[in-house]
Amino acid sequence: MSGANISINPGILYFAISGINNQEAIQGTTYSRDMLASSLGVGSKDKSHFHFNFLKAWDDENSIDVNSVTNGTTPADNTVFGTDAVLSLIQDQLSIKAEVNGSMLTRDRTSPDLVSEDFPKFLDNFLDPKISSQFDYMYELSTDYKSNEIGTNVEVSFTSVGPGYVSLGAPNVRQDIQSLKFKVSQPFSDKKILATVYYKLDKNNIAQLNPTTSTATGLGFNLKINFKDYPYFIIDYRPNTVSNDALIS
Repeated sequence: MSGANISINPGILYFAISGINNQEAIQGTTYSRDMLASSLGVGSKDKSHFHFNFLKAWDDENSIDVNSVTNGTTPADNTVFGTDAVLSLIQDQLSIKAEVNGSMLTRDRTSPDLVSEDFPKFLDNFLDPKISSQFDYMYELSTDYKSNEIGTNVEVSFTSVGPGYVSLGAPNVRQDIQSLKFKVSQPFSDKKILATVYYKLDKNNIAQLNPTTSTATGLGFNLKINFKDYPYFIIDYRPNTVSNDALIS
């Protein structure tokens, strides 16, 4: 991303905007892409807040010669709208977070318009959907507690991402998955010893669009010992399993 990033936080109000050049054109393979992202709400980003977020990304269909395309790429368009909220409690030791985003990805912005009586008129005017457009959503709920007195840190999160959810601003987000994570850490001996236990559960095919569902689980234990004038010692144990419900014939 090259461009500008501006954020202001007068009083309880928060506003941020960034953009605009996200991707340079490469003849034959890649269209140039511009991107604009903004947030508006109350509360600073690192404290208790409630923000509305908006992202718009669009390819320039004239940035490369369409006749030179060799990999089948098409000019895309993406609109993401959502909210995120954080509630900080107990002198910022406990934070509760929630995020919800809806996305429309148009795989080819030059394709014909989507004509449907079921699509609300105001959304049609705002989103300009095409027959190559897809819609989906994601959400995440999490909580984090860190004791100022004894240093205990507990993290719990649940994430659900639909199979059609795509954000060009976050291309590494895994699709079609629900993920549960739990981690607790505890320091000892004036933070010279740190013990951590975690558990994770990932499950795909949440919309039941595929014939099989895969489940991955992980359980881990980590112990770090660091005393002055002694070697740094680590024990790390992470068994993982992957299974699916496919029938063996």
